[in-house]
Amino acid sequence: ESLIDIGGGPATYACHFCLHNPKLRATVFDLKTARPHALQTIKQLGLGGRVRFVEGNYLKNKIKDRYDVAFLSHILHAESPEHCAVIIKKAVSALNPGGKIFIQEFVMNNKKDGPLFPALFALNMLLGSDGGTAYTEKELCDMLIQAGAKKVRHLKFVMQNGASIVCGIV
Repeated sequence: ESLIDIGGGPATYACHFCLHNPKLRATVFDLKTARPHALQTIKQLGLGGRVRFVEGNYLKNKIKDRYDVAFLSHILHAESPEHCAVIIKKAVSALNPGGKIFIQEFVMNNKKDGPLFPALFALNMLLGSDGGTAYTEKELCDMLIQAGAKKVRHLKFVMQNGASIVCGIV
């Protein structure tokens, strides 16, 4: 019934999840600079009563409420493993018992030699960020387990943009 989209930017995912689930209420947790874009998306899709924006920095600020689902889409690749651990721990800590966490990223295989797009993306993050990379299935699963998630798994499908999802239950 409740979802938090951490680093959810323009609220696109939160809104579309709500459009497909009439009972869902969503919170987009992101920086102040994302607020105008999120509010515009929320208004355009007529979801003002179901999707809200909460200003915050996922590295510095606490997530105050509790949720059934946490969704992290393409935020971890820009962060170091240490920062990823902080973000995932905050997300897991914000979940109700039985809550689910979904991480959408460009997931590399455990040998770090593919698939091609995630491997190239990892190189891009090495050059363009301070510690970011495309993480492997094992790295993401281990981070979730260390944060307290159970039944952690990599969903075996690849989206059109080359991303996939690693998930767990609290």
